[in-house]
Amino acid sequence: TSPDLSLDHPQMGRVKYLLENDGRVFMAADQIMVFDRHTNFLFLIPDANVSALQVIAQNILYLRDSHLVVYDFFLQRENVFLLPESGVKNFFVKDDKLFLQTEVSLKKFRFTEKFR
Repeated sequence: TSPDLSLDHPQMGRVKYLLENDGRVFMAADQIMVFDRHTNFLFLIPDANVSALQVIAQNILYLRDSHLVVYDFFLQRENVFLLPESGVKNFFVKDDKLFLQTEVSLKKFRFTEKFR
């Protein structure tokens, strides 16, 4: 059991999404905060106010406005891709496919090149 992480990290804000992947805990609040399995703080991505994210290898994927952001947390670099749909509420990436959910639809797109 660890102490309340929000007391040690008051900038955390209200956690909207929590994901564990490969010994790391990813918390989406007013920014994305990353901890190791022992709750040691590793790094944060500021100004990433998201309600969902996905981790693939060393990349954190999340939505910002009408873009898909792929943040490489080893290189600490982001690539930003314009989405082919507007009003996207949620997404999922699997292999060369991108699933986008809006209020009224769920569509599948295929990448023609590597997105990373």
